[in-house]
Amino acid sequence: MSELKSGSRAGSKANLNESELPLLESVEKDIMEMKEKASLGGSEPEKDDSSPEKEGEEKKDEETKAEKKAKKPRRERAQRERSVVENLTVGLNVIDRDDKHINETVNINFEDVIAEPDAAQGIEAIWRGVFLIFTGVRFWAYRLLALFLAIPIAFVWAIVFTLITFVYIWIATPFLKVFDILLNIIRRVWTGLVMTVCEPFALAFASVFSGIRIKHQSKPNSEV
Repeated sequence: MSELKSGSRAGSKANLNESELPLLESVEKDIMEMKEKASLGGSEPEKDDSSPEKEGEEKKDEETKAEKKAKKPRRERAQRERSVVENLTVGLNVIDRDDKHINETVNINFEDVIAEPDAAQGIEAIWRGVFLIFTGVRFWAYRLLALFLAIPIAFVWAIVFTLITFVYIWIATPFLKVFDILLNIIRRVWTGLVMTVCEPFALAFASVFSGIRIKHQSKPNSEV
């Protein structure tokens, strides 16, 4: 009986060892794989399940977002510039730019320059073309001249009127004030001299000549 028990125990131990062998081998394989991954610098890259169409859409979305982000500061700058210009030009009459009518002499239209009387009229199409050419050339020529020359001419006239204003404020007005003061002094001196020297003589002569009476009598005409 003892021999049977010892044989069964030995068989069970052998079976246990055989069943544990594949587990140990799998564990050893896992450890080896982990070591290899650590030596290669991390885990393998994950597979991307996304399709190329999705990748293209994502790229487009990123590009549109980047364009919007780039356009935002431009729009903000433009709005700031507009707000600054509008704040600096508050009260400027943009519609009626000659509200004081200082250039009415050059407010000339086509009808003020060219006119055909009833006795001499050309073709209607030619007349319409002449009107369009006159108005269009005048309009765009003035705009082009204003575009290239308005700013430098405005700068020159600003300097000229600034100099005139400076001379008037700092030179002309003080000089005229000094001249007024000098004339006031001369007036007071002259009035004093007249009142003290000339006025008594004038009063004396007036009292002397006031008693003189002059009578004028006409002689009757003698009969012939």
